[in-house]
Amino acid sequence: MRKPLYLSLLLLLIGCGDKAKKEQATVTVKPEEKVVETQAIPSSVPDSLLGYYINTLYVNSLQKTKSTKASQYVSPLSMVKIFKDRASVKLETAWNFHEGGADGILTMVAGSSFQVTGTDGNHMFYLSLTKGGGIILKAGTNEYKLAKCPPESADYEQAGDLTVNSTLFAGDYWLGKKTVSLTKEGKITGIDSLSSFVVATDYMDVGMSFDKIYFKVKGKKHLGWGDEYGYEFRGDTLNIYRVVCLDKDNDPTSCEEDAKGPVAFSLVRK
Repeated sequence: MRKPLYLSLLLLLIGCGDKAKKEQATVTVKPEEKVVETQAIPSSVPDSLLGYYINTLYVNSLQKTKSTKASQYVSPLSMVKIFKDRASVKLETAWNFHEGGADGILTMVAGSSFQVTGTDGNHMFYLSLTKGGGIILKAGTNEYKLAKCPPESADYEQAGDLTVNSTLFAGDYWLGKKTVSLTKEGKITGIDSLSSFVVATDYMDVGMSFDKIYFKVKGKKHLGWGDEYGYEFRGDTLNIYRVVCLDKDNDPTSCEEDAKGPVAFSLVRK
């Protein structure tokens, strides 16, 4: 009598096992969902931030020393450019008015705080805004304060020229009894033979042992910025010196070593 009972139990267990196998066979495994990486939206960087910036230590040194040569090395970071590049806003650096640095992508962190990340993904700077429209860049223990250059600046050279000229040279002067005007754009009126001027900012080269200024002479074809002179401020007087070459290079347009010659003319600020 026990055999039918055992047989029934055995059949029941086999049936349950088959059912479990069938249910297990119908279970489907969902594929892993892909994680989509998101980036800060470049449009969060305001257009008012675009433009050129110059180190405030440099500007302060210009005001104090009246010398672009003495001011070149007051801070390694001389200028910054913030610009749009397709869908990104980038920050570019210039060091000692001589060489450029790597680009970085600018993104907003919070409010008026931003970060600059290199194209290799490494952190470059933190950026914050100042009340006067300038910026502060921080990299580790280094901090750089920069003022915004005039909005008409089209490139580094023009941005630097406008800043130097407006800080040191722009204004009206006496040349004897005659009025001479120098503009921040580098134009000259009042000296019939001269049309414009450019002031040197990069002295990392031979033959650059003192402050230099270059004049374009009307009707003359120039190689480079123009005829080379030295300059020096003494109080309200701007002395322009002729340059004497002491050691000529193989290139007739350059000089290995030079010195200040006699004063070509002096301008007295009105």
